[in-house]
Amino acid sequence: MKTCQEITEKIEKGNVRKLSIRERIAIRRHLKICPDCDHYAKDSAILDRLLRLELKRMKQYKFTQEEKSALIEKLR
Repeated sequence: MKTCQEITEKIEKGNVRKLSIRERIAIRRHLKICPDCDHYAKDSAILDRLLRLELKRMKQYKFTQEEKSALIEKLR
């Protein structure tokens, strides 16, 4: 049986790449017996969707010259 830490790492990996069938089965089995990891998986999925929407929105956003200058200054 995988630990909670291993399962949450796999959940996060699954948000960025396709997991193997073995990894998906391990996650499903663990989530059936661990309510904390099940809750984590649901929260992670929601956050991932929100971040994707925000990134999509940000691609459409046009920075003003003042905002660009302020960001450049902060990076220095």
